[in-house]
Formats: sequence, C-alpha cells, structure tokens
Amino acid sequence: MNTLLDECNKLISLYELQRIPLEKQLHTIWWESVTDTKTPITRNASEASIKLWKIHSNHKFLQKVNRKLDDCIKAGYQGQEFRCLEILKANFIREGFSGDLRKGIESLSSLLEHRALNYRPVIDYRGRKRRLTQNDIHAELRSGLKIQRKALWEGGRRVGKILFRSGFIELVKLRNQGARASGFNDFHEMSLILDELDPCWLDNFMTELDNVTRVPFEILKEQIDTRLASYFGIKTTSLMPWHYSDLHFQELPVWKKTDPGKKLKSDPVKNISRLFRSLEIDISDILLSSDFKKRKNKISHAYCLDLDRMGDVRIIATDTNDFTFISTLLHECGHAAFFKYINSDLPYILRQPAHTFLTEGVAIFLQNFAWDADFLSTLYSKKPGFWKKYQTNNLERIQRESLIFARWSLVMYQFEKALYKNPEQDLQKLWWELVSKYQLLQVPPDRESRCDWLSKVHLITNPVYYHNYLLGTVFSSALMRKFFPLSTPESLLSSAKSLKIGRFFRDSIFMHGKSLHWQDVILKTFGEVLSPTMLTGSD
Repeated sequence: MNTLLDECNKLISLYELQRIPLEKQLHTIWWESVTDTKTPITRNASEASIKLWKIHSNHKFLQKVNRKLDDCIKAGYQGQEFRCLEILKANFIREGFSGDLRKGIESLSSLLEHRALNYRPVIDYRGRKRRLTQNDIHAELRSGLKIQRKALWEGGRRVGKILFRSGFIELVKLRNQGARASGFNDFHEMSLILDELDPCWLDNFMTELDNVTRVPFEILKEQIDTRLASYFGIKTTSLMPWHYSDLHFQELPVWKKTDPGKKLKSDPVKNISRLFRSLEIDISDILLSSDFKKRKNKISHAYCLDLDRMGDVRIIATDTNDFTFISTLLHECGHAAFFKYINSDLPYILRQPAHTFLTEGVAIFLQNFAWDADFLSTLYSKKPGFWKKYQTNNLERIQRESLIFARWSLVMYQFEKALYKNPEQDLQKLWWELVSKYQLLQVPPDRESRCDWLSKVHLITNPVYYHNYLLGTVFSSALMRKFFPLSTPESLLSSAKSLKIGRFFRDSIFMHGKSLHWQDVILKTFGEVLSPTMLTGSD
C-alpha cells in the first residue's frame, strides 16, 4: 500500500509542479484584464494557456493516472490520494481538447467575452442620449422609474444580437465537438459529469423543483403583478418584462417604497468587514487587496477570484454607494470567506470548494444580512428601529426571493440543455416558451428577430453554470431553516453571532475543501440528501 501511495503522490506532485505557476499567471492576467477592459489580450496569457493545454494533452500521463485509480480501487483504497487523482482526471478531460480546437474555443470565447463586457448601449434617456453600463440599467429599473423602462430594457437586451453575429453558435459547436471527442453526447452533459453531477439526477431534481414551486410561484406572481399594475397605473394584463426590477425577472421586484435605496452615510466595505469579524470570519485582508473603485474601463459585473489557493483572494465590484452594492458585496464576501478558510495543508488539487454550488449557497445565505436592521443602521446612520420595516418578515422575503430565482434558473437550465443538444433550432422561440412556462411573463411583440437569450453573459463566460446558482439557492434555504427554523429573529446578525454560524461554516464546510464529495458535505450538514423541498420547506 505504501508503494502505491508513493506512486500516486509522485504523479500528483508532478502535476502540481507544472500547473500551479501557470494557473496563477493566468489568474493574474485575468485580474488585470477585468480591472481594465481595454487591456489587450497579452502574449503572456496566450503562452500560459498553451502551456496549460500541453499539460492536459499529455495522454501518457493520463494513462498513468487511470492505472493508479484502478490500482487504488483494487486495493480498496479511496483516501486523499485517490480523491486527488479523480479530480486530476476530470481536469485532463475538461482541458485536454486538441490543439486547434482548443485554440479556436479560446479565441472565439475571448472575442465574445470582450464584446460582452465592453457593451455600453446608447439610450435616449432622460431627455438626452446616454451610454449606460448593464449596472446602470439595472439600477434605473430597480429605482422605481415609471417612464422609459422599455428603452432601458431593450438597451440591455441588444447585446444579444451583437454576440450572435460575432459567432456564438460557432462557439457552442466547438464546445460540443470537444465534448464528443472525449466520449460525451454534448458539452452540457460533459460539464455536469466532470463536475460530479449525474445528469439524470439533476434532471429529476429540476422536474421535482418545478413541481414543488409551481403553485407557490403562481400565487406570488399574482400578488406581485397586482402591486406592480397598481404602481404603474395599468392592468395586470398589460404588464411586460420591463415593468419588473431587472432584465430577466430574477429578483423580487422593488421600488422606492420598499427598498432602502438611499445613499450610504458610512464606508460599506469597512462595515462589511466588521460584520464578518463579528461572525468570527476575518476577511479584512481580502477587502484591502480588492477593487471597488468606479472606473470607465472596468467590468460592470462582480467576481471573486482565488488567484493561487494560498490566500491571495480578491473581489472586483463597483461601489455604487447604494443598497445594491451592499447586497452584491456581501455575496462576493461569502465566496471569499470560503476560499480563505479552506485548509491550507491540503494538497493543491483539493484546496477548492467541494462544489461550486456550495460556495454559491454560502454567498446567498450571507447576502441575506443586507436586510438586517442592526446592520443597515451602521450603514445609513439611523437607529435600528428606523429599519425595522425593512426587516419585517425577513424570512418570508428571503423565501420569496428564492422562489423567484428558482423559476428563473429553471429557464436557464432548460435553455442551455436544449442549446447544446441542438444549436440550430429557433433559440429565440425556445427562450420565450421557457420564460412563459416557468416565469409566467408575457412575450413582448416583435421579438422574433432578436436574440434576447444571449443578453445573459453567463452563456459565454460561465457556460453550463446556472444550475450551481439554483442548487446554491436550495442549499442556502436549507441553511436558513437549519439556523432560523421557527420565526424571524429580532436580528439575523445577532442570532447568527449567538449561534456561532461563522465557526460552523469554517469548521464544517469551508476547511474540508474538495477532500469531501459535495454529497458528504450535505449529509454532514443536514443529515439528509439535497432535495428540492428544502427550498419551500414542504415535505
């Protein structure tokens, strides 16, 4: 057994020796490119990508990995070395496409991502033409503005046509080509399997989730539509997608009467740092190395990046000095905390979350503190009592948010699955059929020639990813019920402190990294498997 483990560790060490410096180099280049989107794709990035591809195109090395996996199984060993080799094998399949194919995918995806992230539509707005970011459009839609909403909504959607004409379908076909060469039916199936998700299990999960959320969502949607129609002074039958608070109806609609929406009176970053420390999670070092300044050539999306799996974790977001920034930053800090507190003694391969959806779930859970009255009082220099109306029935609000997001995520999951199965079909028709089915939104007239579906940049930058948000939402809902099972606490923050939630996250979820399979993490946390009923609380 010792000889077998020594041989396994030699393979693992050789792989890490080659991958670690290249991965850090690529992450550093990516960080520089998103902090300044006008930075051209550098020669160093291309060289590092080629070297990383060469590692994973070494078929002899992969054969050695497969042999050692077989030897471990025969010896009845499935410890840490076996786990590393499992993940290493998935990396080889995922990143080992042939040279020309890999080059084609990287070139086209880089072009599309660059155009998506630099998209700034010119909109005839407030009496003059303005060039707006997607963040600007979201903020305006969320502000409760009653006029020109359609112009803003259409401005945010026009990027789809640009990306379609730039070759997105060709990118889908290239991804499928690589997946089929590796023995999978398509890129969607490959992505799930290599990410340790059984496609059949996930399909059944989504079907059950649709069933358990359909009626509660219909009731909620009717309540929302009644209130929106009253607010805009129209009939519910006249409501269109732009009357909701974001481009895709993935959030609970708000307007000035129900959203704090005020300018902050104190430094949000310092206050969030203080909030996390009160939960026994210190991320002050991460916040110091992050980028929150508003600049012209900076991406409008928020990300958290673990550069080296050794503590260099950074967040990029734009401080808009409002409630939306607070909510976004709390979410990204959840990711950051997860990355930071993974046991640094684990092998490099295992120093990552057990699954992406677990980090999404933690991020969503911590994002809920944006509505905590005690926390809001520190940001807006008002006494906690002033904010009680925003915390009223906080758990119910969280459940509504989760329900809306779940229905939107079903659209994304089913759309991407169908996209990779047949990229030549009428995707615009498919998109609106799914939106109508799962979100109960009306289809606006004259949309046939548009590419509304491609206004979601995740299709380019994070393909076959949205199920992670959905599973994370279910995980977050289960965590809320675990810690706050009966009723809304007077303060989520105070309750979280007394329940030692931060310590629980560090010791029970974060530190294990990928040494545990995600199913084992779920079982350790809840004593049962992940289920759609965890979202609604129904049996």
